[in-house]
Amino acid sequence: MPEMPCQQPFLAITHKEFRAVVGGTFEVNLMMTFFLFIYGTCLGSTAMALAIRYTQGESAWWPRSHCDICHQALPHWQLWPIVSFIALRGRCFYCKTRLSPISLFVEVTIGILATTIGNSHSLLVVTWLIMWSYAALCDRVSLTFPGWISYMGLYLSVGDRPPLFLTLVLFTTIGHFAWQHWSHPLLGDGDVDLILQYTLIFGLEMLGPWLASACLMALVTHGNNQRRQAFIPWLTLSAIMWWL
Repeated sequence: MPEMPCQQPFLAITHKEFRAVVGGTFEVNLMMTFFLFIYGTCLGSTAMALAIRYTQGESAWWPRSHCDICHQALPHWQLWPIVSFIALRGRCFYCKTRLSPISLFVEVTIGILATTIGNSHSLLVVTWLIMWSYAALCDRVSLTFPGWISYMGLYLSVGDRPPLFLTLVLFTTIGHFAWQHWSHPLLGDGDVDLILQYTLIFGLEMLGPWLASACLMALVTHGNNQRRQAFIPWLTLSAIMWWL
């Protein structure tokens, strides 16, 4: 009886084929991570610029980007995230004023944050974190931020549950109105909005560690200063740290 040829198992592949598949996947993932980081740095740069304009009472669209000290309009090459800061050595090209390192920190942080996007849920969370990062940048200077962020954050948190979303919108609106008549609240209404939304997204089990790390950072930086301190920046930074 003639011998049957030995058939290769269905899932068996050669070492060369395996390296080609794995290597190709690695290259694709690396490229996607790179592009996500670039997009994230651009969003971080935009958030920083919009926050500065908000705190200075300027339009989001006009005038074009300029130095806050000498008001010289900036060419495009000075607007590249991270690269321009390094090329300029952290100083304005025209008046040599030192640039805030916070802008570099925001660009790098949101760039890293964007690389965690892998599905629809992570996209929602990252969008929510970037949005509140913009609010934090506004809040750290002016102790206020655009009100639409609270409602958009609610939509990202529970927008897939319309009855709950509409109920929370109603209570949020009432809460904002009531907060204006509270002379010395311990927390701002924006802080409460952020805490509520974080709980809706991540659950009660993450609420304690998140708040603890935010409070610790706020206490370390605030020290004995009696001035009122913005809390949203620390809540947002803590949320990003726990997400990463």
